[in-house]
Amino acid sequence: MLALAGDRPLARMGAGLSAFLGLDELVCPTMQAYIDTAVDLATDAQRRRDVRRRLDEAVRRTGLFDPRRIASALEDVAGA
Repeated sequence: MLALAGDRPLARMGAGLSAFLGLDELVCPTMQAYIDTAVDLATDAQRRRDVRRRLDEAVRRTGLFDPRRIASALEDVAGA
């Protein structure tokens, strides 16, 4: 997830999600860095494959987007 760091909620959410997934290099500190990274990803098929592979691994590892795992974690927190 390519993200532009900033002080607004959506910027923080995108940056936080990328960092959580171990894709810190996709959090760009400036608009120019965001554009440069987007162009690099658009033109470098190997880098896209690498990011996609790492993203898939991170999603499986963390349980992100796994509703059963999320529900179970919430139940554990709530003591259900």
